[in-house]
Amino acid sequence: MDRIKAELCLPLVFHKHLIGFLAFGKRKSDKEYANEDLDILIPLTRDIAIAIVYAGLYEEVRQKDKLATLGTLVAGIKHEIGNPLSSILTSTQLFIRDMEEWDSAAMSQKEREDKVKEILNDVIYEAHRIGRITRKFTDFARPGD
Repeated sequence: MDRIKAELCLPLVFHKHLIGFLAFGKRKSDKEYANEDLDILIPLTRDIAIAIVYAGLYEEVRQKDKLATLGTLVAGIKHEIGNPLSSILTSTQLFIRDMEEWDSAAMSQKEREDKVKEILNDVIYEAHRIGRITRKFTDFARPGD
């Protein structure tokens, strides 16, 4: 108590658990703390202990809410990006399968080129779609003006 120059030190207790101490320095009047002071300060320490515990609980709930919101956001991102990615994968897998059949189908060079352009245009469209989705999420996450 000498090191922190405290004249009075009261425990902060919540449901029989010590959560801290409240230290008081010298009174301005240089008088010692009296029983009347303790009658005021002891209930005050109970209120402070409750406030500290509730503040911790509030912060815990706030963090859990943030995690729940983040989980919902991630699920949305997964869905929004998953659709165009699925389309890209399907298009490219079908393209590979079709290429193997081209020789037996006797397709002309022009037909092959048209098919390649069609598949590549689909892939480019879906890639741009992913870009638009990610930009929307980036814009959403960016702090406002």
